[in-house]
Amino acid sequence: VEICYGFSTTLTAVGSGGTPTYTYAWSNGVNTASQTVSPTATTTYTVTVTDSKGCTKTDAVVVTVNPLPNVDAGADVAICNGFSTTLTAVGSGGTPTYTYAWSNGVNTASQTVSPTATTTYTVTVTDSKGCTKTDAVVVTVNPLPNVDAGADVEICYGFSTTLTAVGSGGTPTYTYAWSNGVNTASQTVSPTATTTYTVTVTDSKGCTKTDAVTVTVNPLPNVNAGPDVEICYGFSTTLTAVGSGGTPTYTYAWSNGVNTASQTVSPTATTTYTVTVTDSKGCTKTDAVVVTVNPLPSVDAGADVEICYGFSTTLTAVGSGGAPGYTYTWSNGVNTASQTVSPTATTTYTVTVTDSKGCTKTDAVTVTVNPLPSVDAGADVEICNGFSTTLTAVGSGGTPGYTYAWSNGINTASQTVSPTATTTYTVTVTDSKGCTKTDAVTVTVNPLPNVNAGPDVEICYGFSTTLTAVGSGGTPTYTYAWSNGVNTASQTVSPTATTTYTVTVTDSKGCTKTDAVVVTVNPLPSVDAGADVEICYGFSTTLTAVGSGGTPGYTYAWSNGVNTASQTVSPTATTTYTVTVTDSKGCTKTDAVTVTVNPL
Repeated sequence: VEICYGFSTTLTAVGSGGTPTYTYAWSNGVNTASQTVSPTATTTYTVTVTDSKGCTKTDAVVVTVNPLPNVDAGADVAICNGFSTTLTAVGSGGTPTYTYAWSNGVNTASQTVSPTATTTYTVTVTDSKGCTKTDAVVVTVNPLPNVDAGADVEICYGFSTTLTAVGSGGTPTYTYAWSNGVNTASQTVSPTATTTYTVTVTDSKGCTKTDAVTVTVNPLPNVNAGPDVEICYGFSTTLTAVGSGGTPTYTYAWSNGVNTASQTVSPTATTTYTVTVTDSKGCTKTDAVVVTVNPLPSVDAGADVEICYGFSTTLTAVGSGGAPGYTYTWSNGVNTASQTVSPTATTTYTVTVTDSKGCTKTDAVTVTVNPLPSVDAGADVEICNGFSTTLTAVGSGGTPGYTYAWSNGINTASQTVSPTATTTYTVTVTDSKGCTKTDAVTVTVNPLPNVNAGPDVEICYGFSTTLTAVGSGGTPTYTYAWSNGVNTASQTVSPTATTTYTVTVTDSKGCTKTDAVVVTVNPLPSVDAGADVEICYGFSTTLTAVGSGGTPGYTYAWSNGVNTASQTVSPTATTTYTVTVTDSKGCTKTDAVTVTVNPL
């Protein structure tokens, strides 16, 4: 036999001839026909068989021990995710030639692998004697780093921006290499034309990743604020800035806070207005215009006024300054200093005074017309007699806050009322400007219905009765709701114990009334007709029924027409006598006794 080092084999001696039975003695002291041996070197095992007459014979078997081969799967390897490596197993020792079997099914000495996660590859070498040895190699897969070069950037010509690459993932620490030769994570750039900057991050395992950021260089715009202007004091002029160049569209920012291309200004002194144009790329340019202010007259149109809708007020303009000898022109066409107005909506009245030099000044007075409030007293309400309802007035419009005055003297928005007859309640709301409005709500009082559940009832246990509720009054039609969930006027009930059934009638206005009926459940009596009896033909026996339970005061009725508790019977054939007991509530129970007649 040949085995590999470290393995075992079974040796079996088979005796024949001579005089059975046989015993066996091996050279290694074993005395059974079979044995399993694991020699570490080639060994000859001798076995002697002895038959039942003591006669012996010897044979031998050689177990050749072949040495195991060796295999080297190579040193452990680290790669970056997405890359590959070549694994090579080298067999030695044992008995060439060798075959190889990798744990991933490859059967060559070398293979190229690209695992996506750290993987252990095991290889088994088999020599020409079938002996094997195993080794393993670990391929560690290092994750790739990530790099974010940041969002694309737009700058204006002549400006700079800071680019910052942020490495992550992979195996810190990171180094950076920009396409313009900079080797730091951040750099400040000032390109004169649109440029794409690429950055490569390398982690501590040598794995890399690349990202890019584009810096777009936008041209600067131009702006013209227009020629310098002269105006009279109190007058206005329109300044218009015109943007050009750069990247339309344009926004404008004046030094006085206005953000439109054009604005009307009324400076009280000579003023320089500076405008900055910003194009759609955020690039800017500035220009200025001087507005020279000549002195003006003054006019006072009076303080702003508030009136209620439908009222009037008098407006009076007073001129001063400038060169006296004033004329007045109101925006509503009136040419006197004073006028009475009754606007129906808030109105601004402008007055222009013109002095003897032709210089003008304008003032305005706003007459605010306060709208009348509204009030909603709520929808008309129906209630059942004896019930209450809450009335809530809701003011709106006008000028909050509101006060309320009800026709029954209540001064809150809400009140609870319990009229005994249909009543109309009026409420007046007054807003914070003193304006008023009125509304009304009618509370209709509906009469209550009646219901009769019927007289109380007594039944015997196990029987039923019909209950009928009768609605009346109120506002037909009626619905019924019994306490046991039945929703019809009549129902048949079979309670097992005395029960009170309550019924609620609801009329078509939702008004309700309740009544109740008691169903008393009387217990059934019991009766014992006695034990069965045997008599001889021609003889008699006395049968006695004994009532109990239920409600005493019992009567008896036998099946043979006898109506007493006891009777003497002389049947000529075997007979069963049935007796029914009735208690004082009319509840019954039945029993029977059999009289067996034996022949003589």
